[in-house]
Amino acid sequence: MLERIRSFFHGHRDLGPYLLFGSLTTVINYGIYLPLYNSFGVTATASNLIAWAVSVMFAFWTNKSIVYRSRDWHGRTVVRQMVRFFGCRAGTGLAETALLFLSVDLLSLNGNLMKLLVSLFVVCINYVMGRTLVFHKR
Repeated sequence: MLERIRSFFHGHRDLGPYLLFGSLTTVINYGIYLPLYNSFGVTATASNLIAWAVSVMFAFWTNKSIVYRSRDWHGRTVVRQMVRFFGCRAGTGLAETALLFLSVDLLSLNGNLMKLLVSLFVVCINYVMGRTLVFHKR
């Protein structure tokens, strides 16, 4: 059992940095979402879209340079990675926004709690897509 755990973490060395910088991305996201939603009366959907756009820009840079250690900064590579990254994040961003719209704006569930629960789901999906679709080694 211990060998399985060790093998998993050896094959996923990017998991630690992903969790660290993913946490920072989440802080940025919440740092924008919470004041917009709680203090300025912006809907959960609009607050989430604004927070998403800013946090995804930060996430691309940290994921490329630090988490997955992608050292190729040639224009063609960066554009390809950006298109994939933003495409994947747009998909999970739309799913997050739809889930928040459904749960908060339509069903009147707690916006702060739902943001947390939906975010946990999105973080897992983003890790898998970043590792397999965007910054994978050929």
